[in-house]
Amino acid sequence: MTEKSCVICGGSESEGDVLLQAPCGSHWVCTDDVASFFQRATESESLFPPKCCAQMFILDEYEEHVPFDVAWQYRVKEQGEYAILAKFRVYCANSKCTKFLHPSSHVTNNTANITYAICEDETCGKITCIGCRVLLDQGVANHVCNKDEDEEKFKQEVSAKGYQLCSICNTTIELIEACNHVTCECGHNFCYVCGKEWHGLHACPQYGHPKYDEDGYNQDGYHGDTGLNREGLTRRQDLARRRREHMDEDDDDGDGVADQDDDDDDDDDDEVDNEDDPDWEVLQHLTPDQRRAVNTLVQDARDNALDQLRIELFETQGIMF
Repeated sequence: MTEKSCVICGGSESEGDVLLQAPCGSHWVCTDDVASFFQRATESESLFPPKCCAQMFILDEYEEHVPFDVAWQYRVKEQGEYAILAKFRVYCANSKCTKFLHPSSHVTNNTANITYAICEDETCGKITCIGCRVLLDQGVANHVCNKDEDEEKFKQEVSAKGYQLCSICNTTIELIEACNHVTCECGHNFCYVCGKEWHGLHACPQYGHPKYDEDGYNQDGYHGDTGLNREGLTRRQDLARRRREHMDEDDDDGDGVADQDDDDDDDDDDEVDNEDDPDWEVLQHLTPDQRRAVNTLVQDARDNALDQLRIELFETQGIMF
C-alpha cells in the first residue's frame, strides 16, 4: 500500500507529520500546509478561496489545525473585503494605510451631500470620500466631490503612461515585459493591450506594445478597432484557413486526409515535421509525442493549448512569437 504523503511538501506520517484529507478526496495535506492555504488566501485574492483539485477548503472543517490569528484574518477577508465586488470596494485614501473601508462604516452627510468613511485603523483615523476616494483633510463640510472629473483625469493619465485598468476592480496595472495576458490580483484575466477579458489568441500582439500603420493595422496585420486582418478574418479564422490550405496541399489523392509516407523502413518518419504548418513556430519546440497529443485535440482546445505553450516558452526560455 502506498504511504500517504502531503501533496505540498511531501511529508509522510512515518516522518511524524499529521496528514489531513484534502476536500478533493484524492490528496493529503499536512497541518502546516493546511494553515498556509488559508494564510496565502488572505494575502492574495487570486488564491481565494483555497482549493485542491478545484474543491474548496472550508475553514470550519480545518479550523482546529489553523492558528487563531490566521483563521481570524481569513474570516475578516471572507466576510468583508472579498464579499464585495472588487470594483465597488473603497480603501482608505491614506497611502500609508489603504485599509479596506467596509460599507457598514460609510456615513452619508445629507447637508454636504457626501458619503464618507473614517478609517478604523488605530494608527490612521483619516476620512475618505467614498465618491471620489480622496482624503478629506479639510473636513467633510468643506469638500466638493468631483468624482466624474477626477475619474476622467485619472483615466487620461493612465492612458498617457501606457498603463491598463482592471475592468473588475479598477486596479492600475503596469506591465514591464512578458506576455500581454494579465491576471489581476482580483483574479480577472484580461489583455493588457485592449483591456478586454482574455479569451485566448486574438488580434492584439501577444508580446509588447502594438505598432499601428497608417491604416490602423498592427504589426501582426490586425486592425486595432475591428480585430480583423485585411482579408476580414480574425486571427483564429486566419489560422484555421491556413491549416485547411496546408492540409489540402498534403492531400494529393483528394480524399480529405493528409497523405502519409508509406515507407515502413524508417519509423522515425512517422511524425512529419512540416515547417509549413502555421503553428510550427510552437510545435517545433515539442517532442513528437507532445505534438501528436496536441494535434488530437478539437480545434478550440488545440488553440488554447498552443496559446499556453507560447506563454510558457516565452516565460521559461525567452522565446517570442
